[in-house]
Amino acid sequence: MKGWRQQLSSIVGERVVYAEEDDDDFFDEPEIVDPKDVLDVECLEQHCQKEKAMYEDCIKRYEVMKTVENADCLLWFFDQRHCQDHCIRDKLFAILK
Repeated sequence: MKGWRQQLSSIVGERVVYAEEDDDDFFDEPEIVDPKDVLDVECLEQHCQKEKAMYEDCIKRYEVMKTVENADCLLWFFDQRHCQDHCIRDKLFAILK
């Protein structure tokens, strides 16, 4: 009995190249980097240090006080994200134009 590859090749009428036979070309391509991810880190470290510190302090406080129910640092996280988004917006759209 023929394997599925042989059956497919006989139906198509020519040799079929499968992904595992030609994997070398896949790894030769450069890795695509999202500019937003790069700017996220850059803005967090350079522009949003105060918001980052407040968010990390909140996390540390609630790790110590595990008895408090429904305690979270969501507002501090949103403040940090707002700062990052504000920092990123002009730089990112200048790159994407």
